[in-house]
Amino acid sequence: MSLDAALLTSVLAEPDALEPRLVLADLLSERGDPRGELIGLQCLEHPSEPQRRRSVALLRQHWADWVGSPLALVVDERTVRFDRGFLFSCTLRRSPMWLQQDAVVLPEHALLRRVDVVRDFVPGEAPLTHLLPRLTGLHAAHGLIAEELAALVAEPPPLRELGVVDLDREGMSALLSATLPDLAFLSLEARNRANLVLSLLDRIASVRRIRVGHGELRPWREALLDRALEGVEVRTQGWLLALSQPALRRLDAWPVAELSDDPVGPLIAELETLDVRDLAYIHVRGGRPPGSEAVRRLKRSAKGTPLRLPPSWTREIEP
Repeated sequence: MSLDAALLTSVLAEPDALEPRLVLADLLSERGDPRGELIGLQCLEHPSEPQRRRSVALLRQHWADWVGSPLALVVDERTVRFDRGFLFSCTLRRSPMWLQQDAVVLPEHALLRRVDVVRDFVPGEAPLTHLLPRLTGLHAAHGLIAEELAALVAEPPPLRELGVVDLDREGMSALLSATLPDLAFLSLEARNRANLVLSLLDRIASVRRIRVGHGELRPWREALLDRALEGVEVRTQGWLLALSQPALRRLDAWPVAELSDDPVGPLIAELETLDVRDLAYIHVRGGRPPGSEAVRRLKRSAKGTPLRLPPSWTREIEP
């Protein structure tokens, strides 16, 4: 059930303020609307465990009504997150057009800040080109294909993060013609096309962090070293490698969900292509212990650069 527009006015006018939401919570509670209870509970700074469980129970029972049942048809229930009583983030499914046509955007959806778009793998699924531009409060949109990107940036909301599945000619054209003054993070599958990324950074000067998809770390560090970037992320065979300032000398490595018989081999290969002695540190942030010999190989590849490993890894090394 959607909220009365008059009740929403003050909340939408001050989306970060707490007081308008509490006033709305009181009004809804007086009407016997459980949405008022949810808003009140989620506005608590330090909810108790019973209060937290009550919030979860309310959302399990009413999430579809509070998302708006038409929009809920293309939302993945498992990803729905409410903040202070309103939909804050979710995953949208590319779905058949007949299913999307009923997806009505309500005034309160101006408080939706992040969406991730995924395929639904059903016959007749279509891009969300008619829906995404109407979500005017988005700060982050990830998983877009070229058609969705073009539709969203034509009259963009105040985007701070943008993720593109594959940057083809149409997507590149959309980005180069877009006005995105607040964009700070850009994720795209560039596949070592450094010149393309440099052109985008020249066009969108506000970008401070970039994820360039699969590739090798060394050429990206060389290409972007002189840019005013806070961080560069590259994915390579089971690892997300992130360089950060100053001078892109800090290297953090996260394992990602890819199968490999040699989980640290790709990381070692990347380190061997880098001048690791120019790095301030290398920090491995998790992953299953690879065995004592693999840990020793990794240490050797660091060539004396400070190497921080998960405690479970260091225990693998025999005395």
